[in-house]
Amino acid sequence: MELLDIKKNKKRSKRRYVLHITLISLLSILVIAGSVLSLIFSSLDYQINLLANIIIDSLYVVFMVFYFLNIFPIVKRYYRLYKGMSGVSIEHRRKMTFVEQRENKVMDNIIFKVMNFSYQEGENTYQESLYILDNEIPFESGKSYALDVYQNIIVSTKEINNATL
Repeated sequence: MELLDIKKNKKRSKRRYVLHITLISLLSILVIAGSVLSLIFSSLDYQINLLANIIIDSLYVVFMVFYFLNIFPIVKRYYRLYKGMSGVSIEHRRKMTFVEQRENKVMDNIIFKVMNFSYQEGENTYQESLYILDNEIPFESGKSYALDVYQNIIVSTKEINNATL
């Protein structure tokens, strides 16, 4: 089962990133130009224009702080994630057994579901936490899965049915 469509999400994240950069740049240029032109073309009694500029510029600064602390990190994280993702960069994990779902992890305002898997290597058993991004998929405890992973994010999964004789 494919969890992330790489081509579609890569295009979408790049388009969203460029659109956000363009709109923020355009908004900044308009606010700065509007403030300067408002003061240049004001009459000798420019106190009303000055007060309006202070209010508009203050709202702009508050919006920019909110935007760059809350919204832009999400857009940037998705863009960076999908920028390097391709069929070649995906790691194929052959047999991992699902152990448990752990507490969600938040990185750059994005919620990742943390899934704990175990795998056998030689005589040792290791545990590894992998993440699920933007999906709801039920894993059954104790079942084995073949996973495709990119930077510890599960891209696709397939349940392995153990054959017994």
